[in-house]
Amino acid sequence: MKIDETTKIMLRMHREANNRGLQIYNPYFQQKNINGLYLLLQNPNPGIHVEAIRNFKLAGAITSTFEHDPKLIELMDKLDPIPQEVGKVGIIANEGGKLKGYLQSAYGLKKAIKQHSSLQDKKVVIMGAGDVIHGFLHLLTLEDVQPASIEIYNRTLGHAEKLGNSYSLVTRVKPLLELKNASGDIFIHATSVGSPWNKEEDYQFTDSFLKGFSLIADTTFVPLQPPLIISANRLGIENSPGHEMFLYQGAMCLEKIMGIDVDLELLNKLIKIDFETNWS
Repeated sequence: MKIDETTKIMLRMHREANNRGLQIYNPYFQQKNINGLYLLLQNPNPGIHVEAIRNFKLAGAITSTFEHDPKLIELMDKLDPIPQEVGKVGIIANEGGKLKGYLQSAYGLKKAIKQHSSLQDKKVVIMGAGDVIHGFLHLLTLEDVQPASIEIYNRTLGHAEKLGNSYSLVTRVKPLLELKNASGDIFIHATSVGSPWNKEEDYQFTDSFLKGFSLIADTTFVPLQPPLIISANRLGIENSPGHEMFLYQGAMCLEKIMGIDVDLELLNKLIKIDFETNWS
């Protein structure tokens, strides 16, 4: 790959040194002969990163550890509807000198599910009520997707109730203790349970519970086969592991920041290699 004055630079914004993703996007650029680089920029101040994008006319950035920083919203010139609603920016795209904020998680989750099943007229059961689900519900509303019902189960009931009060798509909100009695068409797991970032919370998905669904979608992308997906495979239940969601998130990053059409097969291969080497 030739690096020259036209090379597009996409940043990974981070508070400290971290190699995650560097061995996904750079090999992708190389193998697809794209004149681009994915570089780590480390500084605890999000404003430093944003000014670098502006001053050096960079293509954009994946915000990484700054997603939850409220200062980032204020630094954007424009916002896509999802970050505007959720208050969280995951991607910054330099669009003709104007920095626009996007949030990729909702799009990634919806597209991963769509590879297996339509959400229209389906009974959906969700474990978790964080930003991913907030964005997901907002996206369904924007795209006028109408599941038959959406039930949300969460350890902190107030978080789920807030979503239930905000979206008419949500037909029922219940405490996590009652999840074991739920059933439907699609089960979405959107908590840290089963991931290395789990805060010592434990939850056991029983076989009888999992058999109540025709599709199981997990947002946990590390490890590649988290406990929920291992159980679904053992029971022969169709499933969407979290790395599928990550694939479509990554594709959105490349589309919005670099303005390219994405080879999903190659990107998926590189994601799995990097996860096994640098993430697990």
